[in-house]
Amino acid sequence: MQCPACQADNSDSHRFCAQCGASMAARVGAERRHLTVLFCDVVGSTEMSTRMDPEDLRNIMRGFEDDVSRLVDQHGGFVARYMGDGVLAYYGYPSAHEDDAERAVRCALELIETAGTEEVSLRVGIATGDVVVGDIVGVGSAQERSVVGQTPNLAARMQSIAPADGVVISQATHDLVGELFEYIELGDQVLKGFEHPVPAWQVRSERKGVSRFESQRSQSGAFYGRQDELEGVIELCESALEGRGQIVTVTAEPGMGKSRLTYEVEQRLGNRNLQIAQFNCSPHFNNTALYPVSSRVEFESGFANGDTVDEKMAKLEEFLENAGQGSLRYVAALLSLLFGERYEMAPDNADQQMEQTLKAIENQILKMATAKPLLVLVEDLHWCDATTLDLIHRVAQQIENLPIVILTTARPLASVPWRELSYATEIELTRLDNEACMQIVDQLAGPGVLDDDITDQIIQKADKVPLFVEELTKSVLVSLDSLRVPNTLQDSLMERLDLLADAKEVAQIGSVLGREFSRELLAMIVPVGTPLELSLDKLVDADVLEVNEARESTGSTFRFKHALLRDAAYESLLNEKRRELHARVAAELENNFIEILNRQPELVAHHLTQSNQIRKAVVMWQRAGMQATGIAAYPEAIDHFRTAVDLIPQLGEGEISVVLEIELQGMLGNAISRSRGYAAGEVETAFQRELELSQKLGDRDKFSALRRLGTYYIVRADFELARQVTDECLTIAEALDDPAFLIDAYNALGHVQAYTGELAAGRVSLEKAIAIYKDNLGSSLTYVTEQDPAMSALALACVVAWLMGDTDVGAGYKEELLSSAQAAGSPFDNAYANTWAAVFETLRRNFPLASQHAYTAMTLGSKYSLALWERFSAVLHGCAQQTLTESSDQTAIIGHNVEGYVATGAVLVEPLLRALHARSCRDVQELTQANQSVDQAIAQAKMHKEMFLYPQILQIKADLNLLSDASQDADRLLRD
Repeated sequence: MQCPACQADNSDSHRFCAQCGASMAARVGAERRHLTVLFCDVVGSTEMSTRMDPEDLRNIMRGFEDDVSRLVDQHGGFVARYMGDGVLAYYGYPSAHEDDAERAVRCALELIETAGTEEVSLRVGIATGDVVVGDIVGVGSAQERSVVGQTPNLAARMQSIAPADGVVISQATHDLVGELFEYIELGDQVLKGFEHPVPAWQVRSERKGVSRFESQRSQSGAFYGRQDELEGVIELCESALEGRGQIVTVTAEPGMGKSRLTYEVEQRLGNRNLQIAQFNCSPHFNNTALYPVSSRVEFESGFANGDTVDEKMAKLEEFLENAGQGSLRYVAALLSLLFGERYEMAPDNADQQMEQTLKAIENQILKMATAKPLLVLVEDLHWCDATTLDLIHRVAQQIENLPIVILTTARPLASVPWRELSYATEIELTRLDNEACMQIVDQLAGPGVLDDDITDQIIQKADKVPLFVEELTKSVLVSLDSLRVPNTLQDSLMERLDLLADAKEVAQIGSVLGREFSRELLAMIVPVGTPLELSLDKLVDADVLEVNEARESTGSTFRFKHALLRDAAYESLLNEKRRELHARVAAELENNFIEILNRQPELVAHHLTQSNQIRKAVVMWQRAGMQATGIAAYPEAIDHFRTAVDLIPQLGEGEISVVLEIELQGMLGNAISRSRGYAAGEVETAFQRELELSQKLGDRDKFSALRRLGTYYIVRADFELARQVTDECLTIAEALDDPAFLIDAYNALGHVQAYTGELAAGRVSLEKAIAIYKDNLGSSLTYVTEQDPAMSALALACVVAWLMGDTDVGAGYKEELLSSAQAAGSPFDNAYANTWAAVFETLRRNFPLASQHAYTAMTLGSKYSLALWERFSAVLHGCAQQTLTESSDQTAIIGHNVEGYVATGAVLVEPLLRALHARSCRDVQELTQANQSVDQAIAQAKMHKEMFLYPQILQIKADLNLLSDASQDADRLLRD
């Protein structure tokens, strides 16, 4: 890590800068971190103190502490505290690494092997989890950074159940390190201080010959989104295995699927008569010469823990039986095996010995290809030591005419010295497309288990990186409401941020602003004296941020390269710090960014919410919902209103809370009814809550709630409840003598009467509503619902007038309806008006005009997510088109849209729509389906006593009976 004073590089374990002596504690404050904690303890230290001289014990303990400090530092950890005979170390703080859990386990095994002596036995416990770390406690040389959370306690408990010279890890640590190690499963352990039994694992040793991908990733399941790249690699391999050698390098950022691609290549070529030699580079041995080679030879030779030198030599001889004594000598030397008299080493100097070793390995690889084709896999080239890299290059230069393919994987910017070879190919993996991401989600969760919204959120947050998609999906399956950074990705994401020193704070502040933010706003939030431009440059260079506009522009905006990278930066902040930053952002937006405040009130509302300014947040969410409703962005409006409603309980009880919630529940219910249909279940929930609260206030508020609830009951065809509600509405309206209330009450009553077959009474009520509206044209009327009730009265009145034989009156009402809707300018009103105009023209068989009106409504419904009107009008449009074009193609479409309409929860006019579907089936001679549909229509009408258009439905049934020679039934239906 870098010194905050002089920027010199220091070990993570240093408390003071080795260059200038400044305290490293000033580098970071307290943070939320995903931490792996290692707790190491000396076994029987109390007993040792009773039988040993204090000075001897002192020397032993100092040696133990020195060994622990050295090994923890070597593995990238941080010694946090010496506690008598124990040591506490952190992995993941103050600097994270993508493999912190693995580093901790490797360190523990090496501690047992090297720090333990005849006098000293050790026990090590390791646990991983979320903590708050970084608060400085103590003074002077006793200063240390505290860690708060369950994880340190769990590590101590893991240590307590470990055997002498044993390492025990928690379930979370085991999940992260996968099958990199050999274990003994200890099962659930009852631990002091923990309410439930806790799983534990004893680590025996490192597993040899297994790649990081094989140990930590799943190879099961279909391979999605990389078929083109896979076929490209296979084609090159086929060419190579026929004697035209190839070296292929697959490059990509972490998580893009490099290793999975090589695994698929290996599987595809597995049925070919070839040899496979795999070499795995490691971040822990990138400075160990030829480590990928030596570790593979040990694995292939079958070395086991406890083997003697002679046993290892015998196994090595068998593995290299065709290599000759010269090769054996140098390979054995590489493995640090001592020789007896049987093998004498030539007195080479170090350079000569390495050259001979490389030559021996090179010859061995080339010789293998003379027996049968060879596939050489080299994983994680970015961690390759320089000597192994040189060896690969040397081999690559000689394979042009040999049946050898060398397939390597690497991250961008890795050294690839063979690029200029004519038979070298690089393949870059990029992000997956949406379809491939959805296939991964379905494969892990099961088809249809996660709804579309959750799947879309996973893909968006994962930025279409396959690993991120997998891990987020697994995280969501554990907790359906969790889209936070998965534990498996925390360390690798934080590593990128920790490497940025002071620029990390700018990234954290930027994360509060969101995935994307402006430089102008960021500059107002960062602390005075922050080198902002330098920090932004660092973040861009490190691929943490990307620039969305020219850097020179005052309107420059920046965007986190990955959504999860933003989340990792945000989640590292303490809640208190987050609230403070959100409050500053909200204040700046309100005071200095008026355009954003007016254009995106939901952004200000978000920051007010996160800073716990609940009253202001509720008002701002309401404003955002009203603004979204005004532009017919109903799904967004629903989200805004619902967020505001969910915050209301935090305001406490009181009239202000009641008034606010009444307003919000009404607005929420209206937005839902417009988007998802009047009869969606959530509509009743909102309006029932509004009615419950309105009882505490006056009749005006009660009328509003009753009227909205009445619409729900009407569209659900629950006419008994609807009549009760509308009668009460009329009583209140007459008592208040309010024209707007009277229009609304008579309109509602007219709907109930007309739909239940009281056409004359319904027409009177509807025309009263229209008359009162016209009498008050000069007045400013405020309606309780967002839909103009006079327009609603005109829509139904035009159809009722036609049913009663007054076609010209009905046509007049229709024109008034369309004019009113056009003047209002609302997409919802226009969709509503054109749907009922289409019903009017359908009934009087003016199909060109019916088609025109229905198409307008259907288009608006689709564009503005007006589900009910989109489906209703689509049925009318299909019927008109079928009649006009005499095409049978519309029948299935009509049926599909009838079911779509019913799916909104609506019951009203379902008989009409099913009857229209029956008529379309009749016209194309699908008589069985026609009879089923019309019978459903009749049954629905009778069940709900919806007599509106019932004679027209019976007419269709009679026509079908005539076609099937049931003339007597037809006569009876026509008489009915």
